[in-house]
Amino acid sequence: MGEKIIMISSSLKKWQQSRKYRIEGDAVYGVAQGVGFSVSEEDGGKLCIFMLSAPDKAFDAFEDMLLDEPDELHDVQVGDVENYLALFYDESAGKMSDSLLDELLVYVAANARSCGFRAPNKCVKCGAPANKRTFLNGMVQPVCADCREEEKAQRAPAAVPVRQQRDDYGDEPITPKRSKYDDDYDEYAQIERTSPRRMQIDEEMLGERTRATAVPVYDDAPEEKESTAGMSFLGALLGAVAGLVPFLVSLLCGFPLAVLCFVVGIFAAWGYISFSGIRSKSTAIGMVLASAELMSIIAMVASHVLTAAKDAGSFDAAAATMWSNPIELVINIVLAALGVLLGFAVWSPKLNRYIAGDR
Repeated sequence: MGEKIIMISSSLKKWQQSRKYRIEGDAVYGVAQGVGFSVSEEDGGKLCIFMLSAPDKAFDAFEDMLLDEPDELHDVQVGDVENYLALFYDESAGKMSDSLLDELLVYVAANARSCGFRAPNKCVKCGAPANKRTFLNGMVQPVCADCREEEKAQRAPAAVPVRQQRDDYGDEPITPKRSKYDDDYDEYAQIERTSPRRMQIDEEMLGERTRATAVPVYDDAPEEKESTAGMSFLGALLGAVAGLVPFLVSLLCGFPLAVLCFVVGIFAAWGYISFSGIRSKSTAIGMVLASAELMSIIAMVASHVLTAAKDAGSFDAAAATMWSNPIELVINIVLAALGVLLGFAVWSPKLNRYIAGDR
């Protein structure tokens, strides 16, 4: 008899197509918020393998974190495949919903690093520093540029279109966060995981998914900590204040240009990143825009008052008339607000990379 062919279910394929991830063999794979992953249907459930590795205690910490979740994430089992983080959802009682799978990917990206997981930065083929990802042996794994080019050359003669065969993620770097773990990390690979709650992912479940190289090695720089909510907002606010400099210069020159507040949007985002703001998209957007718009409105009101006082000769003389025709002030506030949004849009890709952990 021929070898049994494992096919992807229609539901998983539909999920893959709607999210624009990639597919090869019996696995869907891609990058979710900076973390490489693969999803396959194994042993009556869905198995997700992430390009994240850590010592044994990190697996225990992440397992405890999932057990504390009040929703369906509580039922996700934690294991490891070649020392990569592996999560399994048993579908014997019901299929894993698309929303739960999406939630799981976001949850890992947001919480795994706090438990000690890091993206490996050594090529799985030659051991050189890695700056790219590839899909290899059923998992997303790190490779160096030379090995990536060699792999692309080997695949080039294939009869199927290149788009279906190439798995190098283009020029997207993996930019792994630096870890507190040192080069003695290999010792963890020899420790048998004996936790009674730990899912045992064995060779029978994984089939041919094996890796020929050593356990990933990490740099030894300390992990960067996120700041508090107060410090996050302070960073955005100070950045917004610094961004007002071009507008203040135009005001001193006698030609105040409200649209220059687009610099405020850029600097507010920069300040948020510089102060190691909370890595939450909603929090980052809210704090950056709130601080930038607030400082822009204050600047417009202040410039209106100063201009009226200058024309009238004093604040007392201007007080009776400066608010009688607020149309100019309203127009400047609208232009300033639009400028802030423009600046934020320009800087948002860098802010998104920071939130994803690829600072």
